[in-house]
Amino acid sequence: MATGTLPDAGQILNSLINSILLVDDDLAVHYANPAAQQLLAQSSRKLFGTPLPELLSYFSLNIGLMQESLAAGQGFTDNEVTLVIDGRSHILSLTAQRLPEGYILLEMAPMDNQRRLSQEQLQHAQADCRSRLSAWPGPRD
Repeated sequence: MATGTLPDAGQILNSLINSILLVDDDLAVHYANPAAQQLLAQSSRKLFGTPLPELLSYFSLNIGLMQESLAAGQGFTDNEVTLVIDGRSHILSLTAQRLPEGYILLEMAPMDNQRRLSQEQLQHAQADCRSRLSAWPGPRD
C-alpha cells in the first residue's frame, strides 16, 4: 500500500472520464465534474442551479421511474440513455443513487463506441453464419 498524502475527492472527481453530476430532486445541477461540463457543453456557472432536462434538446431517461426507485431506497441504472446536446446525440449508461444529504448522484458513462463495436461484432457474426449456411447443400429433387 502506498504511503503519503492521498489526493482529495475533488482531484479524483476532476480526473474521471465519466460525467458526474450532483442534482437535487428537481434535477437542478449542484455539481458537475469537468467531464460533465464538457459533455453538456456548458460552463460551471451556467450549469449550477439549472435543471438537467433544460440543458438538453432531448433526454430519453424515464425520470419518474428513476425517482420512484430512489424513493424506495434503491439505486437506478439505465444502460441506454440518449441525450441530444447542440444537435449531437450521445448514448450513455446512467447510474443514479440517493445520497444522505438529499442529493442524487448521477454517473454517466459514454456508450457510443461500445455500442458501435457491439453492432459491428454482431454484423460480422451474422455474415459468418450466412456464409456457413450458404455452403450447405440445398434440398435435392
